[in-house]
Amino acid sequence: MNEFFSLPKQIQLGEAMRFLSIMIGSAVLPFMSMYYVSYFGTFWTGILIVVTQVAGFIASLYGGHLSDALGRKTVIKQGYLLSAVGWLVAIIANVPGHPLPWITFIGVFMVNIGSNYFSPAFDAMVIDMTDETNRRFVYTIGYWLINIAVMLGAGIAGLFYDQFFFELLIALLIVEMLCYAVVIAKFGETKPEHVEFDHGHGIFDSFRNYGEVLSDKAFLTYTLGIILYGAIWAQVDNYLAVHLKLHFVPAVIFGQTITGAKMLSSAVFINTVMIVLLMTTINRLTKSFKLAPQLILGGGLFVVGMMLAFVFNQFVPIALTVVIYTFGEMIYVPASQVLRADMMDEAKVGSYSGLVSMAGPVGNIIAGTMVSLSHFTGIIGVEITLILLAVCGIGMMIRAAQMKQLEI
Repeated sequence: MNEFFSLPKQIQLGEAMRFLSIMIGSAVLPFMSMYYVSYFGTFWTGILIVVTQVAGFIASLYGGHLSDALGRKTVIKQGYLLSAVGWLVAIIANVPGHPLPWITFIGVFMVNIGSNYFSPAFDAMVIDMTDETNRRFVYTIGYWLINIAVMLGAGIAGLFYDQFFFELLIALLIVEMLCYAVVIAKFGETKPEHVEFDHGHGIFDSFRNYGEVLSDKAFLTYTLGIILYGAIWAQVDNYLAVHLKLHFVPAVIFGQTITGAKMLSSAVFINTVMIVLLMTTINRLTKSFKLAPQLILGGGLFVVGMMLAFVFNQFVPIALTVVIYTFGEMIYVPASQVLRADMMDEAKVGSYSGLVSMAGPVGNIIAGTMVSLSHFTGIIGVEITLILLAVCGIGMMIRAAQMKQLEI
């Protein structure tokens, strides 16, 4: 922990704020689909989820642009304020005995916009305040803290969500207001003073800005590689979930019957606990490696583990595959994030961070199509596609680094 406390105070505060927000948010946000279904039905719930995801992506693009135009602190402050207002709206809409589901959606929609809006600015702030001596550690500790926050959030949800939903909303409002106050009182502007940004603040300025970002062929190649590899990452929620639902053989473990759904939860639990316990150790063991070997080794282990998970249908073999792909994840993630930062134009770090945010939603779309593909090809088609995605994705990332003439 000495290395963490040697980081700039602003990064320490930022990671602590993100930890609190994710921990409490994980006790509420993953369950909002259930909330919507109970009031709107499955059709409208699906529409609301899609609308929210699309709006969040647009918000991240515009927030990335403004973090370069206005500065990191301004955008982070605005994002936290919008999120706080969103939770206030959700609280008003859920006064006990008088639920207003559409108003709840509006509040959560605002939260989603706010959090996606400031995310590229937060990423840019981290890049501004780190260098090759400590950036890898910051990404590692950040990923570690996120996993702890999600794990604790799931525990909080299990204890309080059903009976104390309203109180959890109040807790989220308090956390967001606390974060907003910390940004105002303790954050300084980290955007380099010598960097000039040639675009204004408007929507059309953002279009022109991202047109220039897209002309960076090396970074575009990297982004496409991240998207392809992101489709493999998303299989935990897509084809793996389907495979366990259709083929998993129920087992009794410690007196509990493990179904396909519980096996998926167990896989997430094993993954999270391993990251919490081993992430910093793996980082220490691999930090002397060059980036390309880390991408290949980590990415390869993840693909192998995922492919094996699709083959087995019993608890112990699947649990072992989770161990394999989690080791791959712990090696791959910090290396990929360091490479991403090294490839960004210093004058447009926020905009580049906004662009790469498309990897998640687009990767999820590709992952979803692979579930449909499995209907025609079976598991063989899915695994061949996984191999192609992995080879092309990692190959494009390495090629992009070569185009930038980076030492990897």
